[in-house]
Amino acid sequence: MRPRALLPALAVLVTLVLTGCGKLDTGKLEGVVKDEIAKDVGVTVQSVDCPSDVEAKKGASFQCTATGEDGTTAAIDVVQQDDKGNVGITAPLVNVPQVEQALGGEIGGGAKLDCPDLVLIEKGASFTCQAKDSSGAQANVVVTFEDDQGNVTYEVNPTG
Repeated sequence: MRPRALLPALAVLVTLVLTGCGKLDTGKLEGVVKDEIAKDVGVTVQSVDCPSDVEAKKGASFQCTATGEDGTTAAIDVVQQDDKGNVGITAPLVNVPQVEQALGGEIGGGAKLDCPDLVLIEKGASFTCQAKDSSGAQANVVVTFEDDQGNVTYEVNPTG
């Protein structure tokens, strides 16, 4: 097992349009979350689902669910900064392309990794990436979070 630090991404402030009766335009929020994940985390998101009937209220919070192209899901925390439609979006998601590149370089042999699209940093949690080197040898790379700050260990387990 080798140690490695993976820093969380996705923490932004967004201004939403209020709809009638002081409700948030969560349809717009879904598009913003999708775009922010693509920009900050480096993966394409298939969909984002947020509650549809959210009152604009300072300090109130709710969750949206993002679904990656591979079917993985992640909870996205939304906290209202005021009652005018300003919200903060956070999720301790790993930047997957950076992980694939960094771990592939450490493993060596021209290894290319394929990791899950959406990975939340959570102490004790693990995820598995598929690795293939330039000779065609394949392995599973099991990555385990040592803490909530993104420090991980990983283990390479050859397959076949």
